[in-house]
Parts: sequence; structure tokens; C-alpha cells
Amino acid sequence: METQGNDYKYIMEGLTEIAVGTRYTYAELEDNPELSYKFRCIIKRFFEQEVGRETSLESHLYYMKPEDESCRIYAQIKAKIRVYCPVTGKSFGRTKTIYKEQILKADELSKIPLSEKNRRGMIVHELQLSKLGLMTFAM
Repeated sequence: METQGNDYKYIMEGLTEIAVGTRYTYAELEDNPELSYKFRCIIKRFFEQEVGRETSLESHLYYMKPEDESCRIYAQIKAKIRVYCPVTGKSFGRTKTIYKEQILKADELSKIPLSEKNRRGMIVHELQLSKLGLMTFAM
């Protein structure tokens, strides 16, 4: 069933931000007319040269390093990344796993070592783009 892969492929536009599901590849985002034209230009000019068209947003954000050009660009456009970490707890004598949500800036996420992300079971869920940050970004 193909719906599982498409569950996290969405673009929602609010008053001050654009939320993008992280299962998209950069090629899909570049070809999607629902996404901001300026962000599509940023993808084409910067991100595709650094990581390639077929890289998913999820894997790029997960493996991004603080010294990467894309990290600097995401920080400049004031992007935030919604991540989930599984947490186990006991409730009425049963062990239960819940997912704790965190919203991190791009540089905060990139500073977390890969081994720590793996240990915590971190899942990158959503990219939140600031409309004001996109508007003030100079190419």
C-alpha cells in the first residue's frame, strides 16, 4: 500500500510559516507548484548541488553537519525542524512508548552528534519555513 510513504508528504501554508513533510525528495519539492517559488529556487541553486535531487528532506536534515552550507541557509531563513523521540514509560503496570515532540532550529539539530540521534531514535517529521525569513533571504 503506497499511502504510508505519502503520509508525511504535505505542504501546509499558515499565516507566518510553511510546513513541509519530510518524506519529499528535493526533486519532488522543486517540481511542486504549491511550494514557495523562492524556496524552490533555493533548492535548485544550493541544496541540489550539495546533496543531490533524489535526497529526501528527512535524510538531509538528519545527516546535516554544522559546517554545511545548507545548515547556514536553513538558519538564515529561520527554518525550524519538528522531531520526535520515543520515550518509554509505565502506566498502570504496562510499559508504553510515547513520542516526545521537539522543535529545533537547523543549527541546533546539526550540532547533535549522529550517534546521539541514533541512540535517541530521533525521527525528523516536519520542516517549518518562516515566510519572513524566506522573504528577507537574498540570493
